[in-house]
Amino acid sequence: MKFFHLKYKLTPRPNFWRKVAISNWRHRASDPMSFGTREIDVTAVVQLKERLADQGHKISETHIFAHVLGKVLEKNPEFNSVLRFGRPHVREDISLFLQVAVSRTVLSGFVIQNPHLKAPEDIAKEARLKVQELRTQPQPESKWLRFLPSFVLGIVIDLLFFLIFSFNLNPRLFGLNADPFGSMRLNNLAPLGLDHAVAPYVPWMHSVGSVLLTRIRRLPRYREDSVTIEPRLVMNLVVSSDHRLVDGIHYKSFFEDFEDEISKLEWQS
Repeated sequence: MKFFHLKYKLTPRPNFWRKVAISNWRHRASDPMSFGTREIDVTAVVQLKERLADQGHKISETHIFAHVLGKVLEKNPEFNSVLRFGRPHVREDISLFLQVAVSRTVLSGFVIQNPHLKAPEDIAKEARLKVQELRTQPQPESKWLRFLPSFVLGIVIDLLFFLIFSFNLNPRLFGLNADPFGSMRLNNLAPLGLDHAVAPYVPWMHSVGSVLLTRIRRLPRYREDSVTIEPRLVMNLVVSSDHRLVDGIHYKSFFEDFEDEISKLEWQS
């Protein structure tokens, strides 16, 4: 009789962010996340992107959505909150963590401060510089955390971000970027060809949740303003949030404000 019943082959040593993922969900028995999704008309977003591209700007829909999301968070402070010592605290500033693929195997990101006050083309310029920096320079947090084994890394991260968010200590004291994960995460899944997806709960980020952008499709839709059926560009917007801070009624206003801010782009496009 064999003592071991399965055969395994050791994979290459995981990169830093894979180790963080392994340590993060090591014993999470509960998950307070709730999810909401709505199909939204993004014709105005695509038209604005095309107009700005014709003017010589290197811009994507993500940069326009970052501006829109910043406006929405300004109107919906529940999505711009942090839970500290059992009580919600609304952030006085607005920032977004944009997730990007640094390479085929490494997912990272950067923070855009006050996207609601910046034009989409300015967000695009800032994003290009930060992506280039991610690909050419090592991240500060990897200097000492990356050497910790996964079973120790999770404990250290829990303690580290408890000090940063609960006691509001400056992350730079620990060699990290200031406001490392922003108010919410924004991730564009359109390049993956996905129509639906949900984001996982990442407790140590201490952000309310995430907004996922999915594949843009051209479909026939009824328009009440013109009482016609015409082809429109639509996508499924997926929002995840901490149910301890956000309720279902807040999703309603979030999606309505998101659509309202997109409609305001029509005059620009």
